[in-house]
Amino acid sequence: MSKILYANGDSFVFGMECIDHYDKTPANKEFAFPKQLADLMNIDTHINAAYNGATNEFIFRNTLLDILNFEKQGYAPEDVFVLVGITSLHRIEVDANRFFEQIPKDFVNKKVINDPMFPVEYHKYGTMFVNPGFGFGVNHYETNTVVNVDQLINPWCSNYIWTEKVQMLSQEARILSLHEILKAKGYRHLFVNTVCSLERTKNIDMSNKNFYKLETDSFYHWAKINHPTAQRKFNHFDTATHKAYAEDLHQYILKTL
Repeated sequence: MSKILYANGDSFVFGMECIDHYDKTPANKEFAFPKQLADLMNIDTHINAAYNGATNEFIFRNTLLDILNFEKQGYAPEDVFVLVGITSLHRIEVDANRFFEQIPKDFVNKKVINDPMFPVEYHKYGTMFVNPGFGFGVNHYETNTVVNVDQLINPWCSNYIWTEKVQMLSQEARILSLHEILKAKGYRHLFVNTVCSLERTKNIDMSNKNFYKLETDSFYHWAKINHPTAQRKFNHFDTATHKAYAEDLHQYILKTL
C-alpha cells in the first residue's frame, strides 16, 4: 500500500475556490480531489505540489525532481502514488526577476512582492506563470513606469509559442517521457486532464491504463456537465465536485491499476 499520494498540477489540482469564490489560498488543497483521493485510498500522507496557473513544463519538471527527492529520503517507488494533472497548452513560465528589472527595485521589494496578488511561485522559484487569461502588471506612478504581461509577453507568445504546432508535440514528449520514467522506476501513477483534452494527439497510445481520459475529457468539462451549479466565480468548483471526481478516479484505479 502506498504511504504517500503525491500530486502536481494547476489550479484545479490545487483546489482553487474549493473554499469560496476567488479563494486561492493553500488551505484549498485540503479539499481538492487529490486529498479526497488520498482519503479514499487510505493514504495518510498527501502532498499537493500544484500551483495556480502552473505550466505543463513546470508541472512535469517538478514532479520528476520531487520523486527523485523522495528516493533520496529513502522512500521506495511502491511507497508513492503519483497523480499528474495536465493543464492548458497555452502557458509559459518566465523569469520574474528579469520582468521586474524594468521598474525601481525599492518599489518591487516593498510594495509588489508583499502584495497578495503577487505570483506566489516567485517566492520559491523566482519565476512567474503567464497565460492568455493572465493580466498581471505593475504601475509605478512616481516614474510613470508600466510593466504589464498583456503588453510585454502575451502578444509575442500568441504569435510564436502558443500554437498547437509547437505545443502539442512538446506535450506528447513530456507525457511519454515522464510516464516511461515512472513505469521504469515502478511508481504507480495516473495522468489526468484538468483543462482541455488531447483529442488531436497522434503519438500517444490512449489505451494506456495510466492515462485517464486524456483524449476525451478533462476535470473542467466533466464538472461543467455534472456539477454546473457548483461553478465558482473564477471558473473553478466547490468541494463536493472535487469529492465526486475523486470517487470516479478511485473507482478507475481500483479496476485498472
